[in-house]
Amino acid sequence: SDSRSRQTVTNDSTIQPDFAKIPVKQFQTFKIDPTKANNITGKEGTIIEFPANAFQTESDQEVTIKLKEFYKLSDIVFANLTTQTKNGQLIETGGMIQIEASQPSISKLNLAPDKSITLKFPFEKKKEGMKSFTGEKDDLGHVVWEEDKYVQTEIIEISDQIDENIISSSIFTIVENMPYFKGCEIKMRKVLIEKCTNQKITNHLKDNIEIDRRVFRKSINGRVYISYIINERGFTENARIIKSLGPIIDKLALEAVYSLPRFIPGKQRGIPVKVQFTVPLNVNIEVEANDFSLERYNKAVKNLNIKKAKRDSIQRNKISSNFEDIELNEETGNSISNYILSSGRLGFINCDRYPFATKGKSSFNILENDRKINCSLVLHSVRGIVKPRYIKRGKYIFPQLPNEEQVSILAFKTKNQQNYISYSVTTHNKQDHVFEFEPLTKEKLQQITRELDAIKN
Repeated sequence: SDSRSRQTVTNDSTIQPDFAKIPVKQFQTFKIDPTKANNITGKEGTIIEFPANAFQTESDQEVTIKLKEFYKLSDIVFANLTTQTKNGQLIETGGMIQIEASQPSISKLNLAPDKSITLKFPFEKKKEGMKSFTGEKDDLGHVVWEEDKYVQTEIIEISDQIDENIISSSIFTIVENMPYFKGCEIKMRKVLIEKCTNQKITNHLKDNIEIDRRVFRKSINGRVYISYIINERGFTENARIIKSLGPIIDKLALEAVYSLPRFIPGKQRGIPVKVQFTVPLNVNIEVEANDFSLERYNKAVKNLNIKKAKRDSIQRNKISSNFEDIELNEETGNSISNYILSSGRLGFINCDRYPFATKGKSSFNILENDRKINCSLVLHSVRGIVKPRYIKRGKYIFPQLPNEEQVSILAFKTKNQQNYISYSVTTHNKQDHVFEFEPLTKEKLQQITRELDAIKN
């Protein structure tokens, strides 16, 4: 006889699948001083630059910035986001963010009317025509987009490997698009952008010259003229004094010019060029005889050359280290750049473009009577995620999509407080599609996430 223990195997049909919840992206939190210029960097590489006094508030209380980043297709789908405009046009995303600001006394802050933020969206492969879009939720809770009306957007790709064949070696004084300060683009018209930039330059020079009256023998009343160049990358170079007011004033003026922040570079016929500026600076210093210190004066003059060498070294380091828009992906070895754009609003912001449908357009129908299903269609040829515009006669209808394109179709529904999913990959055509739901388990969720994020477009 068999003395081994026998086991009885039973099938328990009541065992429930290991249901999973749809992932929810968490906010990243930053604290900033609203009276100063601030930069923050998200975990996925988004860089946001806030000018000083950026918010519509009279309080100097610390501002809390909350940020969500959406670059992976799976993150965009699970967050119920789309790449559709309010009128149903398909757009292609280069990345999305959700950004909110608050103070202890104000739960929701907006940007001041004359302020905008600069955003840098990372990319590995550049796509032309990217613009700034802002998003709002529609009646069904889907985030849809429209071009940002509050700023004039210019997308710039900065590279430390600039093709010398497409950059003019000439130095211009007037070009089609003059260099300008970030934030001045909100003025929209060229003449107002240039006026804004000139005013900001003047204010910066005044604010960054610190005068010690004890190094002057006599009172000074006059103008110092400074010439400098904004190069193809937007940095200040070759600053020199055209009309002097003495070595101390000249030194202070040059240091103030070299401290100018990075400009959006000037362009002639679409090509970045060097542009020369000459600015006058009024100086009015009243000195009493007993204020003068010969020892302090001699020390200041003696250190001029040392300070200049140190300043030039700092400037070179600044230029080489300030290419935050270029870094190396250690895994792939590919260069990662940034789309640089502006926005005059907080909330949902999208870096998008209008893709071209090369094979015509058609509608895509899904047979389903349940209006509570959350459905998304992911295009494989472009980074596009669309939602049905409406349900009609038992059909979910996706109008105006590129025809004969490979797509992933996802649908979620909840039954008895558990999540179910229908997921399939097909070629988009005019045939009707039917959902086939199954439990959303952790394994299924992981599988779908991998497949979505593996789509290369």
